[in-house]
Amino acid sequence: MRPEQIVTDRLKPGLGQGGPSFLYIPVVDIDALAQVHASQPAWSQMMNVAVVDSGYFYVLQGQNQIRARMLSPTAGIPEDPATGSAAAILADQLLRAGLLKTGENSFTIRQGIEMGRPSDIGTRAVIQSDKLQCVYVNGTAVQVMSGQLRCPEFRKI
Repeated sequence: MRPEQIVTDRLKPGLGQGGPSFLYIPVVDIDALAQVHASQPAWSQMMNVAVVDSGYFYVLQGQNQIRARMLSPTAGIPEDPATGSAAAILADQLLRAGLLKTGENSFTIRQGIEMGRPSDIGTRAVIQSDKLQCVYVNGTAVQVMSGQLRCPEFRKI
């Protein structure tokens, strides 16, 4: 992805935190989103400056649709197919850009497409007095693995 493919007008790159922290980077179109990759050492340098591990790249597609990718290789996650925490925090980025109105705002985030694990994340943000009051995130999940943890027996000394 080239620097000119990053949106810097109404939407702007920014940091968001609500538990985990993300560097939010709006891109110009689906082609730019598809080109996103974490090449080293540039990725680690960017994350060190931002003081986060995760990059959340997104593009607006119409009024209520967003397409996104979340990469966090420095935290051991090459790419995440659905990131609910990032979806919730994205509402604040959209509010700052003036894209959410007073009352209830609903949008769908499509993520995981480029990695072959498409996901839809339903997001509803409530705005009152120009402030984000609450965000609801929903979706469905498919179990992809299971496991068991065994705790070792400890002897008293």
